[in-house]
Amino acid sequence: MAQNGTTATAPANTKQIALDGAASKFKEWMEAEAELKAIQVKVDALKAEFRATLRTLGAGAGTFRGVSVLAEVQTKTFRGGDFARERPDLVEQYTKPVVVDRLDLVALEREQPRVYADYLSRQLRPDWRAFAAALAAATPTVIE
Repeated sequence: MAQNGTTATAPANTKQIALDGAASKFKEWMEAEAELKAIQVKVDALKAEFRATLRTLGAGAGTFRGVSVLAEVQTKTFRGGDFARERPDLVEQYTKPVVVDRLDLVALEREQPRVYADYLSRQLRPDWRAFAAALAAATPTVIE
């Protein structure tokens, strides 16, 4: 189904092919995706537990069996939100306007709609729900 609830159709000048031969690969793919999602949930939970454990320890460094395995290091990412909240006395002093040259896409679309349309990205986007429904309808149900 397309975003608006209708079945997606290809433009008239687009070559269409039957995807019947790809159905088994699609089914394998969907099964692997489900397995991957389940594993990712477990990985995320373990990461959260590990990080929570480190926070409760409250150390800036740590060892495992005498080997240094954890150290607090400074990154190159500036925490601008924290800086603005904690040091408002310096924000105005170090804030300056920045001029950026960029295309006015709104004006281009309004004044040159055909040119604008020529440069819109295109992507072949499968309708996975329709494909899955067609696959389910074509797969015989086994009754035990």
